[in-house]
Amino acid sequence: MAQEKSEAIVLRGVDFSETSRILTLLTPHRGKIGCLARGMRRKNSPLAAVLDSYNRVEVVYAWKDGRNVQNLIEASLLDAWQPMKRDLESGAYASLILELAMKTVHENEPSQMVYDMVVQGFGALAQSGGDARAKCAWLVLQLLRISGFAPSLEGGLQCAEQAVRRGADAHGAFPCCRCHGGARLSRHDLEALQAMAESGDRCPEVVLEPGVLPVLAAFAACQLETEFRSMRVIEKVLS
Repeated sequence: MAQEKSEAIVLRGVDFSETSRILTLLTPHRGKIGCLARGMRRKNSPLAAVLDSYNRVEVVYAWKDGRNVQNLIEASLLDAWQPMKRDLESGAYASLILELAMKTVHENEPSQMVYDMVVQGFGALAQSGGDARAKCAWLVLQLLRISGFAPSLEGGLQCAEQAVRRGADAHGAFPCCRCHGGARLSRHDLEALQAMAESGDRCPEVVLEPGVLPVLAAFAACQLETEFRSMRVIEKVLS
């Protein structure tokens, strides 16, 4: 058993006992890992604030091959992105990014690019100014690209169900954008997404229509065979 030190982003936590909590962390070199934070739930424990969801931290843990949950030894806070957390809109969009990272990153697998993109994106969401919805859509596109699930934006917008009916490969096509009466993506929407996909270092200044993010999230959910609970909150609270 060896001790390892790593940066990490706290993806989520679940209570384990009266005093402990099991955390899911996103790390650059081991991807998604579970860590047991003993004593975190004790009254006045400093770990509670340090290991809050969304936080970027530095952790030391005891690593043992074959063990699903590692033992956390210590943790220190690097960034809490408080402006993002205090803002209802930015916080809701950040929750979608956490869910997407949770679904795309594997356990004990290097994930440096995903980690760096989430850090960069949370930094952008924590900054004042700009369209938080556009920043979120840009982050979703970049995470899908890094993970190998990027949508096809060349030569016009495809619909997944129409592609299947034609006998074509639906990989990279948008689901439900025309078939189920969902939001239609206009030429302007497509051009905005293309600009976002081509800008890997920052979110470009584009005007994003409200219906684009739900279609993009639906595409991600289809590709990953999942659903995003955060989208229910976004659509209910921010629509």
